[in-house]
Amino acid sequence: MVVRHGMMTVGLTHTGKTTALESLKRSLTSMHKEGHTPTEANNFLFNTVHTHWVNPKSITSEELYGEVNSVTREWSDGVLSYLAKLVAKEGNDDNPDRNWLVFDGPVDAVWIENLNTVLDDNRMLCLVSGERVKIPRQVIFVFEVQDLAVASPATVSRCGMVYMEPSYLEGDGWNPISRSLNQKLKKKHGERWLGDRVTALISQTVGKCLDVLRKSCKEWIASVDQQLVISLLHLLEAFVVNHDVDDDEAPEPLKEPVAMDEDDQDQPPAEEEQQDVAPTDTEENPYSSKREVTEAVDTTTPEYQSRMFDMYFVMSLIWSIGGNVSDSTREKFSSSIRPIIESVCDYFPKDETQSVYSYCVHKRSASFVPWEHKVPDFIYRKDASFFELFVPTSETICVKSIQLLLTSVGRHVLLNGVTGVGKSAITTDLIFNDLKADDPNAQWTFFACVLSAQTSSKNIQERMETKLTKKRNNWFGAPPGKRLLFFVDDINMPKLEIYGASPPIELLRQVISHGGFYDRKKVSNFKHVEDLNIIAACGPPGGGKNAMTQRFTAQLHMLCTPSLPAYSMKKIFFSILRGFLSVFDVDIRSLCVPIVDATLECYERIAKEMRPTPTKSHYTFNLRDLAKVIQGILQVHRGALDDRSTLLRLWTHEASRIFHDRLVDEHDKSWWWRLVEELFRKKFKEPWNTEHKEVLFGDYMKRDDKQYEEITDIQKFHDIVADDYQVDFNIQESSEKELVFFKDALHHLSRICRIIRQPRGNALLVGVGGSGRQSLSSLAAFMCNMKKFQISITRAYGINEFHEDLRKIMLDSGCDNQQSVFLISDSQIIHEQMLEDINNILNTGEVPNLFETEDIDRILTSCRKYVKAAGKLETRNVIIAHFTSLVRENLKIVFTMSPIGDAFRNRLRMFPSLVNCMTIDWYTKWPKDALLSVAEKAFSKQNLGSEEVKSSICEMCVSIHRDVATTSEEFYEALRRRNYTTPTSYLALIDSYKTMLQQQTKQVSDATMRY
Repeated sequence: MVVRHGMMTVGLTHTGKTTALESLKRSLTSMHKEGHTPTEANNFLFNTVHTHWVNPKSITSEELYGEVNSVTREWSDGVLSYLAKLVAKEGNDDNPDRNWLVFDGPVDAVWIENLNTVLDDNRMLCLVSGERVKIPRQVIFVFEVQDLAVASPATVSRCGMVYMEPSYLEGDGWNPISRSLNQKLKKKHGERWLGDRVTALISQTVGKCLDVLRKSCKEWIASVDQQLVISLLHLLEAFVVNHDVDDDEAPEPLKEPVAMDEDDQDQPPAEEEQQDVAPTDTEENPYSSKREVTEAVDTTTPEYQSRMFDMYFVMSLIWSIGGNVSDSTREKFSSSIRPIIESVCDYFPKDETQSVYSYCVHKRSASFVPWEHKVPDFIYRKDASFFELFVPTSETICVKSIQLLLTSVGRHVLLNGVTGVGKSAITTDLIFNDLKADDPNAQWTFFACVLSAQTSSKNIQERMETKLTKKRNNWFGAPPGKRLLFFVDDINMPKLEIYGASPPIELLRQVISHGGFYDRKKVSNFKHVEDLNIIAACGPPGGGKNAMTQRFTAQLHMLCTPSLPAYSMKKIFFSILRGFLSVFDVDIRSLCVPIVDATLECYERIAKEMRPTPTKSHYTFNLRDLAKVIQGILQVHRGALDDRSTLLRLWTHEASRIFHDRLVDEHDKSWWWRLVEELFRKKFKEPWNTEHKEVLFGDYMKRDDKQYEEITDIQKFHDIVADDYQVDFNIQESSEKELVFFKDALHHLSRICRIIRQPRGNALLVGVGGSGRQSLSSLAAFMCNMKKFQISITRAYGINEFHEDLRKIMLDSGCDNQQSVFLISDSQIIHEQMLEDINNILNTGEVPNLFETEDIDRILTSCRKYVKAAGKLETRNVIIAHFTSLVRENLKIVFTMSPIGDAFRNRLRMFPSLVNCMTIDWYTKWPKDALLSVAEKAFSKQNLGSEEVKSSICEMCVSIHRDVATTSEEFYEALRRRNYTTPTSYLALIDSYKTMLQQQTKQVSDATMRY
């Protein structure tokens, strides 16, 4: 600092970079206060030091240096230009105080090159506005970086380097940290914290466990040793703090079981009938929770306290050092550390068939019991939405319990694991059922955010600013007397910058490390954030998900959510289906286990054998697909399910709608039907009937009495649609469009109706142009009595106009409690931010900063009656949360996309919600009978001489279209160039023929009239 204008401290996280700077700052300031006289060479060294922290990657370069408004041509200072002018103004001979501008973030050429003139002898900051800010001698620029992989030599050569490595510290870096944190916790908790025992336990176990982890195990998200030791001590602190909390036993179910009357689904049956059709004995439920019988011990003795502390340490060891181990290597980690645990805790269970992850602490008996002991019984509630049904398992309970402990002591948590293992569901259950965050009287409140590839740091900051409460000047946080939980899902989805930095991650790291962020409009304000806990969730890097800097992940306690074993998956879906079928006959109830087994095998087989490829990028399957099958079965009306064979046809229909409908060609579809035929014989012991391929269920056969039932007569379905729905639809839309309802069109129409009739039913319709996606969607919305919205793209249409349309759609869906369909096509996506907004609606039901003050007033006024009817407190936050839930339930997004080109694949990768939160329907090419039906309809009013000629012309049109399609494939095989033949091409062929026929007829007629 004496001989350089800039300095870089380089090293991995938790190697002491920040601590060394803060220690030096305090030392210099303290020496100045004690009156030490500096030498002439170090005239500015021993003086009071002020630090100004900036993460340069949490904001854009324009927000860092300043920018000129492109419209008004006014100059706006950035964070760095403001700080530079501030320290330049303060730095004079009369004020010897030193100022350190600390850049705590990655160094790359995107922003650092503008500082080259500051870091040399010029000490001049040159701004775009033409200003030149002279930096005084009292100011030094400090950079905290993890590495210099993308730093330019011009920058590196101008700075002094200080490398910080774990090997410089005792015990590979974690020993000093553990001793320091142990002393702090001892001072904080007094006699409850056995500091000497912690030191002994750490010395006997931690080093050995870390060796096992690094040599034999795998982590989805890489960790560092120091981070794991810190997580161990904080988790141990959480156990000690919550020692007096009575959580030994599983909680009682929140509500009693509700059964349905035979005559009226909305009325409960008689008491004797409930006992007959809704059995709850263990014999009929093979997945009921099994709890061990434990004997209480004296909890007042010193031996009990010491024993409990050792047990808490063992649990902390397992769920800190081993908590982030991927499920594929957990068994190896468990078997390797069991002897280490038994060496310090001889009362740990000796059953080597069980994993060390299988046990929790039972306080009253001072013993280890399986997590199954804490799993509550699930009670099916017919009045609850399908998305409110959460079946607890030992795997989910253990992850949720550790989360709950960590949040109680203010630790941030990162859940990681493959897609579909329940990360979001576990956290949501924690928020609503354990923290009661939706209760205005509870200690906690929350908000959530789901990230995508297009999410920017500004999006996250705006989201936080709308949810944080201002406490005093520039201080924000939870409402008074509360704590705020911020759930960030898909946290590693944002697209990386050119040099690998992730601004959203850097912003969150700044909030955790430095307690806030700079106001983007008034850069002189640093907004401090307090009482905020972050729980994040992510998948393994790859497939659109990116690696995160360890400087961020090291700030969180990382937990790997393992894939659910087959037993737990069966328990979840069996419990829900059993509750729904409890009011049906025994013959129907007996199919509960086979249906769950068959659905699970469908999922496992298709996930294993139908792998995603560049042309089949949507072949990604997870547990959400299993849930959608069960959700579909739960739609059926009781009166429509009268025997065993109907239930089997219903299962075939629902499973096919989820798995079969996204398959792209006949080869894959044939594979699916062979699988279903095999399951019929193996699971249901029933012969396969090929007619099951054509089975349909829907609620559109009766306009006044909509019941989800089987469509037994396809011709009747055709007549109702063509002669009833379409006529009324054309009158309402003032349209003369006449659709041709061939068999495939009817099936696609039925599928769309099925999707949008469900709560949160969103559809992704994939097909080439002219295949009928938008026409059928519009008709389906009319058949389901839903209002349809579409946007109109003009030359002046932009993101602001799109937000105006979204505002109107969401207000109608939420304030009026009106079911609506938002129909949008990929050709209307003129800006990727539009997909980011759709992604937010699919995940959370809201778009940050969308509503103005008058919109909020309308929401509070209109939704108050809905909140009162739901039995909730009529507070502002509760009303807005209820509005958001209404939007998610009522607003159905139908997104039509073309599979041609790279846009389809890229958008599915960048916005996973398009697959996870939507049901896919793939439109294959029209079959021969469809082409013929369209031609016959088009020529039905044409005078072609005779019916034989008309029939021949129709067949000729079909033949031309099919021949061109075949030749196009040969053309591609020969020259690797595509020529697409779409339904639009076929319709253009027919229209062209009709136009030419009309012209030739007119010419002949004119020639005849001439003579």
